[in-house]
Amino acid sequence: MSAPRTNNQKSPWFHSPYVLIVLFLIAAMAVALLVPPKLLDAADGVESKYRVLVSKLSNFLTSSENPDVVVMGSSLVLMPSVRCDEKAEGKKPCYDTWVYERLVPEYTKADYFAKQLQEQLGFNLSVKNLGVASSIMSDHQGIFETMLGVGKKPRLVILGIAPRDFLDNTISKPMNTPTRSFLTEFHDTSILPESFTAEGLQKYPTKLEHRFKKVMAYIKTHAIDVACNVSKHPASADYVTTGGDGSERPNKLADLDRYKNLYNPPNYEMLNTQVGYLRDFLISAEHNGVNVLIVNMPLTRQNLAALNPDALKEYKRQVNHLAMNYKATFLDLGSTSTYSLNDFEDCCHLNSKGGHKFFDDLIVAVKSDSGLNDYLATVSRSKKGLDVAAVGTEMKKPM
Repeated sequence: MSAPRTNNQKSPWFHSPYVLIVLFLIAAMAVALLVPPKLLDAADGVESKYRVLVSKLSNFLTSSENPDVVVMGSSLVLMPSVRCDEKAEGKKPCYDTWVYERLVPEYTKADYFAKQLQEQLGFNLSVKNLGVASSIMSDHQGIFETMLGVGKKPRLVILGIAPRDFLDNTISKPMNTPTRSFLTEFHDTSILPESFTAEGLQKYPTKLEHRFKKVMAYIKTHAIDVACNVSKHPASADYVTTGGDGSERPNKLADLDRYKNLYNPPNYEMLNTQVGYLRDFLISAEHNGVNVLIVNMPLTRQNLAALNPDALKEYKRQVNHLAMNYKATFLDLGSTSTYSLNDFEDCCHLNSKGGHKFFDDLIVAVKSDSGLNDYLATVSRSKKGLDVAAVGTEMKKPM
C-alpha cells in the first residue's frame, strides 16, 4: 500500500495553470500560423451574430471586382435596391423575418438602377451596392478607405446618409462597430505582435483571437462540407417564404420607437465626430479623383418629427457645408414633399414605389450635374472602346 501524499509533494509541472495558459497560447498561435491567411475569411473574425452584416464586404474586398459606381450607406440604400430588383424580376414582395435578417444585409446588386442609367442616360456602367445595415458615417469612411487601399477606385460613389448615421446615441464606441472590427483585418494582417513593448503585447491577444476565430471557422466550414458530402444532406434548409399578393403591405411605422430612443437626447458630440469622418471621406475622394454624390435619404415625416429640430438643422447645415467645400454633388431628398407614407414599408425604409422615385431622383441629379454627366458618359463610351484617351488616368469630373 502506497504512502499517503503529503503537502510537501509537488504536482507535475504541467498541472500549473500558468503553464497551461502558456501552452494554450502557443497551441493557438501554431494553429493560426498553419492556415495561410489567403484561405481565411476576414468576416469570421467578427462576432458571429454580426457576421452577416459584413460578409459582403469580405467577398468584395478580396475579389478582382472594380465597379464603376458604388452605392454606400446603411440599410436605407439597400432596401430600395432589394424591392426594385425583385419587382423588376416579377417577384412578389416578401416580408418574412429572414428577408431583413439575411437577404437585405447580404444584398449587393443594383440591377434596376443600372438599367435606368442605361435606358435614361445611355450609360453602360457597372454598379455595386455596398450598403451595410446598421452602419454609421465612420463605418462608411472606413469602408471607402479600405476599398481604396486594396486598389478599387470607382468612378462615382453614391453616399446615402441620414441623421441616424451621425446622431445615433446608442453607439457609445463608434470604432468598435462590427464594420470597424472587420476592417481591422485589412489594416493589420501580421500574426506577430506589432512590437514587443508593453503596449504591443497588450494588443496581441485580441489580434491572435481574431486569427484563431477565422481558422476555427475555416475548419468548421470544411468539416461540414465533408459531412454533408458523406451523408448526402445539405448543410442547411432553404429559406421558406409565405409570399404575398404582390401588393405593398400597409405601413405601420415599425421601428419608430427605436428611432425615438437613438435620436434623443441629441448627441452633438457624436454629430461633430461623425461629420469629421464625412470630411475625411471627401478629402480622400478628392485626393484619389473619385466623384461623390451625397444623398440625404428620404424619411417618413413621423421619423423626422422624432428628432430635435435644432439637431436636424445642424446636421443638414454641416453636411451641406462639406458638400460645397469639397465640390461633391448634394441631393437633399430628406427635405422633399414628393415622398409620402405610402413610399415606405416602415418608418424609414423605402418600398418598391418609393425606390422607383429614389432611383429616378438619382438619375435627375446625375443629369443635372453637367460635369458629372459628361464625365460618366465618357467613361461609358470608353468601355465600348471609344474615347479612351478622353478618360485617361483622370477619374474626377472637370470642375
